[in-house]
Amino acid sequence: MQYICYELDPDADLSFNWYDHISNLITSKIEPKINPDYHQKYHSVVYWWLELDKNEIPAREIGFNDHGEPIVIGPYGINKGLFTRCNQKIKGFYPIEMYQFVEQWEIHLNH
Repeated sequence: MQYICYELDPDADLSFNWYDHISNLITSKIEPKINPDYHQKYHSVVYWWLELDKNEIPAREIGFNDHGEPIVIGPYGINKGLFTRCNQKIKGFYPIEMYQFVEQWEIHLNH
């Protein structure tokens, strides 16, 4: 497994194209059904930690708020996750250590 940090672009609206807008519209309608426990928190996520499988596809995810607190995880229970449900490779990230990922996963579960 590989562990990475994926930071969101704070000015992402400036670089959106038509495909991104359509994708966001679909996601806003579908996401509450796919991640019912977390969909209200996604707007507060500023960066993600992802666990990638041997094919570099996300297997688990943790979303953090601007205070560095884990506020969403996936997949977990009935929540499929954002990155984990797409089965696509992720680009534009930097590596983190496995122990960091596992520690934050446990913090969220025990919160």
